[in-house]
Amino acid sequence: MEPEFKTYWDAHREQLLHEDPEYKEALSFYSMKGGRDWFQFFIPILAGIVTIQVAPVSNELIRFAICVVVILLTTVLVIYIKSALSPHRPLSDIEKDVRERVYNKWRTSNNSVNEKKT
Repeated sequence: MEPEFKTYWDAHREQLLHEDPEYKEALSFYSMKGGRDWFQFFIPILAGIVTIQVAPVSNELIRFAICVVVILLTTVLVIYIKSALSPHRPLSDIEKDVRERVYNKWRTSNNSVNEKKT
């Protein structure tokens, strides 16, 4: 892609993406809307509490470290499951398609402007 378009895209990226209906719909899927969405944060905390209670380690610091690791891993797992069950394409794929469409429009408009100048 041309450097002029890259400058244009960098300056207007957010606006162009938020104008695309597919991007807006996929983005709204990742927002916290209901109890089910908030429940995804409860699961890692619950896993951490259970881990700290049943960890077969007598050292409190090591037990806490294990708890933190379990919370982090459970959080990553829950977010991965939510995104895998999403009916939408990944935001990066949608952004790539939007960028390609905008580039084609931009290239067409620049070609018509250049043709008018000559």
